[in-house]
Order: sequence, then C-alpha cells, then structure tokens
Amino acid sequence: MTIPSPDKQVGDPGHTEDHNLIAQVLIDHDARLQGAEAILEDAITTVSPSDVNLDNSENPRHTYINLPSGDRSGQPDVFGVYRGGSRVTALDGNGYLRSRAVSASDVVRRTQAHANQSADLDQWLDSSGNIVARVDARGKFHDGGNVSPTSPMSITLAGGLQWDSTAGSRPQYWQLGEYVELRGSIRTETGAAFDFSGSQVLLGSLPVDLGAPSGHRSIQPTQQTVNGFFCQVIVSPNGTVWAQGDPSHRPLWISLDGIRFRKV
Repeated sequence: MTIPSPDKQVGDPGHTEDHNLIAQVLIDHDARLQGAEAILEDAITTVSPSDVNLDNSENPRHTYINLPSGDRSGQPDVFGVYRGGSRVTALDGNGYLRSRAVSASDVVRRTQAHANQSADLDQWLDSSGNIVARVDARGKFHDGGNVSPTSPMSITLAGGLQWDSTAGSRPQYWQLGEYVELRGSIRTETGAAFDFSGSQVLLGSLPVDLGAPSGHRSIQPTQQTVNGFFCQVIVSPNGTVWAQGDPSHRPLWISLDGIRFRKV
C-alpha cells in the first residue's frame, strides 16, 4: 500500500475534509515503524532456525519487566521454559526463579568457577544483606558453624614421605565452617628417621586457601626416643606444613592429630 500525498486540495480526486491529516498521521507512523525495524534488525539476530540472539550493547537493559505490587502467587509465569510439556525453568508470577528436574538424571543447577577463582561461588544473605551461608571458591559450604564438616581430603605429602599406617590415621584435612583440622601420621618412604639437624622439614601441603592466615604452630607427638618425643609442626599461610625439632631427636614418624586452626 502506498500512502497518498498529504497535500490534496479541495476538488482533487480522493480528497476528503480530513484527508491531509490522515495522510500525515500515516506518514509519521510509517517513519516510526521504519525506525523500530532498524533497531530490531540490529538487536535481534537469528543464528539457526531455532536460535534468536539479543544484542543490545548500546542500552543498559536487554529486557525489563515491571510487575504490579502485591502478592502475585498463582498468577501466570512471567517467563517460562518448557521441555516435553513440563516446566523446567521459570520466573513465577512474583518474578522469582523456579527450577525443577524433568528426569532423575537431570542436573538442575551447575556453577563453574574461573580457573583462578577467589570469590565465593554462591552466597545467601539475610534481610540486612549479611552473609548467612556461602559456597567458597573451592565448593566448600560455610554457615554460622552449625554444619557438618566436609569429607576428609588427603594432604599432599612432600616427596619421599608416606602415611605411617602403624602409627595413626592417613594424613588428611577437613573443614568445619571457618576451622580446619588435620590428622594422621607421616614417615619416610625408606623407613629412615626424620633429620632435624638442618632447617625445617617439609611434610606436605594443604590447598592454598586453607592455609593458616598468620601461620599456626603446635607441639605434636612423634616416635618416642631416649631424647624426647615431641616436635613443632607449622602450617603456613600458603598451606605448606613443616616440622622442626631438636637436632638430636630423630623420630621415625610424626603425628598431625589434633592440629586445628581458624582459617580467617
């Protein structure tokens, strides 16, 4: 359809009393449509018959939905994704996110960290904005201290060392809230005694983010000898675990049982 010219004069074919006004409105409307089409052409692109991409880098919002105030429970979803007729993900009538599994093998939510992740992966806040529970960069759960400890994980032992199964538990660590605990006994792979005549002896390491912030020192039992049966074990801020003792004391094993420190 071609919009007629808005400059008809009385007596011209097709002229009515309000012809010029109607024609001008149509012209203005057509201009607005052309502008909207140009914006949509740049904002919406199709990659395949079933994919639509939004590209709105010039504006602060891609999509903005303003719901009326008050409880909208029971109202239709604001947005929904369905698979095989079942709702998988949706923003409900109040705008809250809802997700559900369709089959027993579905992973409803998956979060992947950055290669050098340092910030928490997830946080829960109270009404004042205070963190009441969180999942840290390593995927460990934290809250006010009323959670069960994480499963024990093996300490990475220094070269030439191994678990002394005859003297105690496997060298491991676990986390309870903001606290880290160690256990286990360590000996050399050859069966030789530890030598404290030089500098500190490296026993192993924890993940860097579980190191003692200011360093932690504890007096630990070792194999009893004539000269004594204790040494000092140090957990450094970078997670490394060291031992040092009297040069004359040469134990066959060192215990980590009972070492506990706060991570923050």
